Amino acid sequence: MKNKMLLGRVCGLSVLVMTANASFAATTQEAVDSLAQRCVVIQSPQSGAFIERSKGLLGVVQRYGFDGNNLSSAERFYLKPAALGEFLLMDRVESFLSSHAPSTTIANNSPDKGSEWRISAVAVNGGFQYRLVNSNTGKSLDRIYRNGLIIKSESQFNLQQRPASECKAFPEVELNVVTSSLNPHDTMRTSRSNIRGYVDGHTHMSAEEFGGGITISGHTFHRWGVKHALKDCKDIHGEGGKHDLIGLAVGDYKSHNTTGWPSFSEWPSTKMAVTHTGYYYKWVERAHLSGLRLMVVYTVDNEVMCTINNAAAVALGKPLPKSCDTLNSVQRQVNDLFALQDYVDAQSGGLNKGFFRIVRTPAEARTVIADGKLAVVIGIEASETFNCSGRNFCDANKLKSRLDTYHAMGVRSIFPVHKFDTQVGGATLDTPSVDIMNMGNFIDNGQYFGVTACDPSIQGNKLLSGPFDLDPAKLLKSYDELSPVLKTAVNVAVTGAEAVINTVGPRYDPAVANGNACNSKGLTSLGVQLINGMIDRKMLIDVDHQSTLMTKAVLDIAEARGYSGLVASHGDTDGNKMDSTEPNFNLVRLTKLGGHISALTRTTESFKGLVTPGYKAMTRAANEKGYLAGIGIGSDYNGLIKMASPRPFTYPFTNEFGVRFDKQVSGNRTFDFSVDGMAHYGLLPELMESYRVSLTNSGDAAIYESMMNSAESYLQMWERASR
Repeated sequence: MKNKMLLGRVCGLSVLVMTANASFAATTQEAVDSLAQRCVVIQSPQSGAFIERSKGLLGVVQRYGFDGNNLSSAERFYLKPAALGEFLLMDRVESFLSSHAPSTTIANNSPDKGSEWRISAVAVNGGFQYRLVNSNTGKSLDRIYRNGLIIKSESQFNLQQRPASECKAFPEVELNVVTSSLNPHDTMRTSRSNIRGYVDGHTHMSAEEFGGGITISGHTFHRWGVKHALKDCKDIHGEGGKHDLIGLAVGDYKSHNTTGWPSFSEWPSTKMAVTHTGYYYKWVERAHLSGLRLMVVYTVDNEVMCTINNAAAVALGKPLPKSCDTLNSVQRQVNDLFALQDYVDAQSGGLNKGFFRIVRTPAEARTVIADGKLAVVIGIEASETFNCSGRNFCDANKLKSRLDTYHAMGVRSIFPVHKFDTQVGGATLDTPSVDIMNMGNFIDNGQYFGVTACDPSIQGNKLLSGPFDLDPAKLLKSYDELSPVLKTAVNVAVTGAEAVINTVGPRYDPAVANGNACNSKGLTSLGVQLINGMIDRKMLIDVDHQSTLMTKAVLDIAEARGYSGLVASHGDTDGNKMDSTEPNFNLVRLTKLGGHISALTRTTESFKGLVTPGYKAMTRAANEKGYLAGIGIGSDYNGLIKMASPRPFTYPFTNEFGVRFDKQVSGNRTFDFSVDGMAHYGLLPELMESYRVSLTNSGDAAIYESMMNSAESYLQMWERASR
């Protein structure tokens, strides 16, 4: 009876507004936050008039005014949060209440700064009235009549809620799930201990800032919605994608249709994951419902690649990228992640109500996960993380300062080295791009990789040894697709590089360079200080991308200090032989320490191949020490790699958490895993289901169970490190 009475009051002319949990707002802040995704009419409390869309000069429909005297003629507005406390007001023909001059309201066909309104609530007679201040003009919404004159100044209004069916829904990506709860994330609530679900230990959700922000198209969110977040990518990739230098160099595609929302003609796709985002926030939200409990977001950059983007921008006459300095880039990416958290909160009805929660401690993570939300850990994977390349001055004080800065930002996991050697240690000789990385190492450090013959248990690499005959057409897979201007720039760059390379090296012993090469650089004395500094701050050390010698030295320090906070987040350690009968000895040592491993997820078969041979050894090592054995995934989406390819798949399917998934719909595009593979991160539920079916049918169900133990395993590792 009580609920019926409340509903009756809301549907009348009351100014009360329902919150998301169907109860009345208790505070003015709740009254504002609860406006998210509501359909309302705006009414003058003094005259009772409603805002209508009106015809302006020469009869053109272009403005709004308090012209309506009855509810039926009042304009309906969909309230879409642009940020916490700020809203877009979209009418029934998808125009936006906007202001560009004091006391003037117009109908914009697309949102701009003048379409954003800061809304505040005022308690009045047991309910609320609202003030709307335009973010562009700083002026309050006024009561204006057909003659354009302000009859009586009035800045507080009734926002009367209407049924959702009376509004035009704001365009948005769909989840395409069915759950037993009104809020689908309530399905993911669990206990604080013995958490079932998995960790994605290696993601690049903030990679839109990579390379100065002109490499990867698309955004995790945009204040003005999905149309702007996932728009046509020609702004950075050029007409027909012919300026997509990185994609054309390392991807398996040539020029491409740049069209984004709503048709998505060619992207997102498994191939174009190289330079097109897969992390729109609604896609991540869908992924969470598959049992994704914890996500590690590695901010990522490479100053050499950013410098190349600078040169390309100059050649093309385009605006230069954002700062290439790694600290600056990391700060931008961290800011983006916190802005995303606030944006998701705004869409969900207020502060701390969103599914996306950044955590700084394992205790925070457990609280977030128990509440049915996604715990997000911030990390760094960059080649110049500490600005300690061979061309920079670097000492212990500089390292300490950077560590303190990153820790204060909320960063909790770091790769000590990435693609290039630094003054702290050596990088793994990355295949298949080792020769390109070798050139990058020269640019960054003034010298090429030093090599030594690998230990017999290590799978070595092959490196080119000069003189080189560098053919741009062979270096770039899609050289012929480059625009003429960019092709000329590449030719000049390669010719110059060839001259340098053939003058100063590299020169290697053929017996070593022809398939048995390992980096001869290990952990330096400065690196020892870095590793100890990370342990002192209880930060997690990601050993992937380190040379074998460096990883051995890092493990030595961790063993001596009894430190469990080591991760291999995508199984990319030097000499990784988990696809053979011999597990990688460094990874076994890491497991015995209580560290955590995630494996790449390009295909079901590659994951199984990466894990199966070494699974028993690592499980045994963990069990001997009393540690929970759990192997997470390391998707590495937007890590300049392709994603899992299509395979036969059946819809709908229901996962073990009771969530039913249908084909995912984004705009006019319906994604089918059988056709599209993991085209974007929102198809992670399909990938996990394919793992479950494939591993179970092949008798490897224990591996799937290990995956579903991985979030708990990761948290236990982090807790041990935090003690």
